[in-house]
Amino acid sequence: MPLRRWLPIALLLIGRAVVVQAQAPQDLTHQVFAAESSFAYSMAARDVQAFASFVAPEAVFMGRRALHGRDSIVAAWRPFFEGTEAPFSWYPEVVEVLPSGTLALTSGPVRDSSGKQIGVFNSIWRRERDGHWRVVFDKGCPVCAQTPALVGSWKLVSAKSGGTTLEFPAGTTILKHITPTSFFWVHYNRDGQITQGGGGSYVLDGTRYDETPEYGLGEGVQPLLGKRQSFTARVEGNRWYHGGQESNGAVIEEIWERM
Repeated sequence: MPLRRWLPIALLLIGRAVVVQAQAPQDLTHQVFAAESSFAYSMAARDVQAFASFVAPEAVFMGRRALHGRDSIVAAWRPFFEGTEAPFSWYPEVVEVLPSGTLALTSGPVRDSSGKQIGVFNSIWRRERDGHWRVVFDKGCPVCAQTPALVGSWKLVSAKSGGTTLEFPAGTTILKHITPTSFFWVHYNRDGQITQGGGGSYVLDGTRYDETPEYGLGEGVQPLLGKRQSFTARVEGNRWYHGGQESNGAVIEEIWERM
C-alpha cells in the first residue's frame, strides 16, 4: 500500500494517543471515581443490567470461589438485586490510576442495609477500547479487627462520686485490666490483700463504654452484678477518662493511667 494511504490512519492513531496522554492524572481519577460510584449506584437502583455494564467480559470476582467471566458474575450477583432494598452498599474512598491511564485501583467500605461496615472492597479497573472503564478483578475482605484503645492494664489515679473526690485507705492500689472483650478490676492494700474485685464483659462503641459485671467480691459489688453499667470513655495519651451513672444511681468520674 502506498505510504500516502497510510498517512491518514497514522495521524488518527497518533491523535488518539495524544488525547490519552494529554489527560491530567486527576481527570483520570475523576473518571474512575465516577465509574465506581455509578457501579455502586446500580445496586441501590436495583438495576442488574447497569451493574453488568461495568463488568468486563473476562472479569474475575474473588470470593468463597472465583467467578470467571461476566455471565457467571452477573448470575451469582442477581439474587442481590431482588427485592426493593439493597442488602449492602459500597463507596470508593481510594482511587489510584496508572500514569498510562489503562488500569486503576479502587477500594472502600462495604456497609449493610443499616449502615454498619461489614467489609472492604478492592477492585481493578481497565480502560477498554471504547473508552469506558470496567472492572477486571474484584475481591472483598472482612473489616480489619482493630484493637480497642482501652486494651491493657490501668491504674486509678483519681476518682469522684457525685462530684466529691473519693478517699481510699492509705496504701490502697486499684488496677483494671481490659482485654478485647472483657474487663477485670481489683483493689488491694499495702499488705497485698485483695479487698474488692470483679469483672465481666464490655462493649465499646465510639466513646460509649457499657460493661456488665458478672462476678465480684467486696463491699458494694453484689448489687451491680448482672446489670449493665453505661459510661463514656475517652483515651488521651496514657490516660483514660471514664464517667457516667452506675445502675445504683451513683455518678462517677474516674481517671486511669496506663501501666
